[in-house]
Amino acid sequence: LLVGLLDGVARPTLDYALQAGRTPTLARWLGSGSHHLTTWWARVPATTPASTIGLLHGSTEHVPAFRWWSRALGRLVVTNRPADAAAVEARTSDGSGLLAGGGVAVSTMFSGDAATSLLVMSRAREGLGPG
Repeated sequence: LLVGLLDGVARPTLDYALQAGRTPTLARWLGSGSHHLTTWWARVPATTPASTIGLLHGSTEHVPAFRWWSRALGRLVVTNRPADAAAVEARTSDGSGLLAGGGVAVSTMFSGDAATSLLVMSRAREGLGPG
């Protein structure tokens, strides 16, 4: 399963890009029949973190917005902060996200319980790392 989330790209815009030759790799995959294009309808709130966690974990319950005041925590929660993204994912995940069982998450906000995560906000840590 390959999930490519094109944040903020409407289906008609993607269809136009495919027909205009602007997305040759995607057009080749779709033309060969090896891949299929499916539209994802964002639930309310229609924000990147809510859509992403809904897709990867099946619930948007703990993401009311991109940022919000948490009465329970007594502070502002902002999902593009690694610690906040990690806390949101920890509350949402039951360990069987879409990418559990050997999946890989690349350049996204949440891991979907993937064993391997590269450039994933909820798995990021402070500092630049080694080297």
